[in-house]
Amino acid sequence: MLPRTWDATGGAFFGFRVLKTAWNAVAFGMSIESNYNASDWQSINLLPILVGTAAACAGTSGLFGTMKESFASVQAMMEGVKTYPDNALISAIAPNPADRAAAKERALAQRDAFKAKMASHEVKRREELIVLALDEARRVAHVLPSGATEQAVSEFKEWVNGIASHVSNAAKEGGFLGIGGTRVSEGEQQFIEDLRMALGSN
Repeated sequence: MLPRTWDATGGAFFGFRVLKTAWNAVAFGMSIESNYNASDWQSINLLPILVGTAAACAGTSGLFGTMKESFASVQAMMEGVKTYPDNALISAIAPNPADRAAAKERALAQRDAFKAKMASHEVKRREELIVLALDEARRVAHVLPSGATEQAVSEFKEWVNGIASHVSNAAKEGGFLGIGGTRVSEGEQQFIEDLRMALGSN
């Protein structure tokens, strides 16, 4: 029997329902994706790549810097599988480097979904991308607890925040050909802080 767990606000058996949902997903071979509706899962699934892209655009690295930061975004996403091997949320989203074919297929599907999302929101400028990323982070923070354990949610937030930090540290800002400049620009630091607030991270 699963324990009766109370949430922080004292809501009746909210934690119990979340644990039961997660247990059923394991017991009956269900994907954690099935714990959410299609729209919410799309937001969850695309948040890491959205945050990574927004972080890469938040500074003034130029094309070369943005290329390095984009590569760092992919690296940080894939590291999530190693850092949080038991997190069903992250495993369902991050490309697994151990299976190159599956990782490539998942990455291509996410890329296509990301392009479609940009088009549907008519994102054409850096500022619009950053606003969308933060709005989606707030939405995801709101819906995540309904289908995952508290630990899984906390690790997911750590992972997403880590992607933003990793990307922001990938290229220096304000220098020339990598000489001089600062590792994290003011714009990138502001995005990192705003993201943490949007996700409700401590």
